[in-house]
Amino acid sequence: WVNLTFLRPFFCLFIFPSTMVALSFMATMITVALFSWFCMRIIGGYTGDTLGGVCELTETAVCVAVVYAKSIL
Repeated sequence: WVNLTFLRPFFCLFIFPSTMVALSFMATMITVALFSWFCMRIIGGYTGDTLGGVCELTETAVCVAVVYAKSIL
């Protein structure tokens, strides 16, 4: 299983300052790592629903990271 959602912040390099990109990248990696751990420990693996869930959680985490970065800049 390969999740490429962690590449999304790299596409933002041309739009957002580097602080936002760094926070977005960290938020993505933490969200994917925690949700992957949760899926393996509680559910015992991945399903299509969990992959869709990690996409939604990652998008939310990136949005929160961007809002936070805008508030500290």
